[in-house]
Amino acid sequence: MQKTIWEENIIPIKTSEIEKKECDILIIGAGIAGVSTAFYLKNSKYSVIVIDKDKIASGITKRTTGKVTYLQGDVYHKIKNLCGEKISKKYYEAQKKAVNYILSNVQKNNIDCNLQGAHSYTFSIKDKASLKVEKELLNKWKNKCTWEDNLPIKFPCENAIKVEDTYVFHPLKYVYGLTKLCMNKNILFYEGVCANDVSFKDNYYITKTNQGNFKSKYVVISTHYPFFIFPGFIPLKTHIEKSYVCSSSFRNMSFNAITNEDKTHSIRFYKNNLIYSGYNHKLGNKNNEDKNYKNFKNRFNKYFKEEISHVWSAHDIMTEDFMPIIGEVKPNLFLATGFNKWGMTNGTLSGKIISDVILKKKNPYEEIFSPKRGFIIHKFLEDGFQNGKSFVKGMILSNFEKDFKIENINNTYYYVSKKNSNIKVKMNCPHMKCPLLFNESENTWDCPCHGSRFTLEGKLITGPSHKDICN
Repeated sequence: MQKTIWEENIIPIKTSEIEKKECDILIIGAGIAGVSTAFYLKNSKYSVIVIDKDKIASGITKRTTGKVTYLQGDVYHKIKNLCGEKISKKYYEAQKKAVNYILSNVQKNNIDCNLQGAHSYTFSIKDKASLKVEKELLNKWKNKCTWEDNLPIKFPCENAIKVEDTYVFHPLKYVYGLTKLCMNKNILFYEGVCANDVSFKDNYYITKTNQGNFKSKYVVISTHYPFFIFPGFIPLKTHIEKSYVCSSSFRNMSFNAITNEDKTHSIRFYKNNLIYSGYNHKLGNKNNEDKNYKNFKNRFNKYFKEEISHVWSAHDIMTEDFMPIIGEVKPNLFLATGFNKWGMTNGTLSGKIISDVILKKKNPYEEIFSPKRGFIIHKFLEDGFQNGKSFVKGMILSNFEKDFKIENINNTYYYVSKKNSNIKVKMNCPHMKCPLLFNESENTWDCPCHGSRFTLEGKLITGPSHKDICN
């Protein structure tokens, strides 16, 4: 796995050894959503434990670009077309609130996370029409929004809209800051604890992990992608999109930008670095990672002369209605997922919404983000078709792994290295049995259906799988 720019010169937080396994609220996943939930519960009467299979903020949080903005491409007119203007405006209001929550958290608690104001642009290269619709909606909602002819740097741009009340920050430093504040309130954080099942018994939830069972009244699943299928039906309501990110030295500037088109170009700056993201595609559509990275780097070199210093990839859970999935799926069991590339605001909203529900406070966004909201049929069929296509494609491509042979051992199929027979991993992902493919660029086993990843030797890197593939 490539190192991101956010990991440079960062000292991880030291967490405690496992002291107890019983609490009021168990939060599974210590990214921005899970830690924000703990943060908003830190002054409550409840005891809280946060667990993560890896290190704090070591998942998608460290792979983000760290934008704190409500200007998110042309998302408002997309939601309006699917769900109506009332819902679209509600989503807009929630994003504005999330930006202010982050600003307030940083200022009130003196969190050192390089937060700075940065104008946000949505720009078009070819699709000027949808840009105009987005601007009309923002103006209708009394949001100051200007029409621009170009970006502050030389980059293809037909037209752009700009807002000024947005920010960028260092995502790891921010989450670490929240974590320390939680620890000061005796919230416990345990790393290296992988949850694999949640059951309900005698009015308590029992969460099975590799470190034994945890007992709690409430459970919050904030693991980027839930490790279970039911309840929630997340594989049927979402698809995964992969994008590539790189950074290079660049003159210090203070704006961020993203296209309103499917062929995404995303730009932001951090100190004297440019962070560029793009070449996005549905997971399973482009399986040649060497070619993908080469094409991405070629695209960067087409627009910029600077030398790339860091390069990495990110998986984003994309929902059918462009809104996150946040809330209660069963009594006292909560989900936070489907952030559609906008994890900084939607992860923050997850913490606020879920904590409000637990604390019996009314939250105005609880209903529109609920995991129980209905399906959008044509999007549901589209995502279902995509997942099925990825499964079939994985079945076909799995027979062409040039460095591995397939062996049937006790009725289970394994990939066995032709060069090192000690490397032997199961052929199918434990999550939903999709055939795994070898990623030569990152030396990992990847699931083309739902994004689980494993080391060359078969150790779990990221879910939704909660099991290794080496035994």
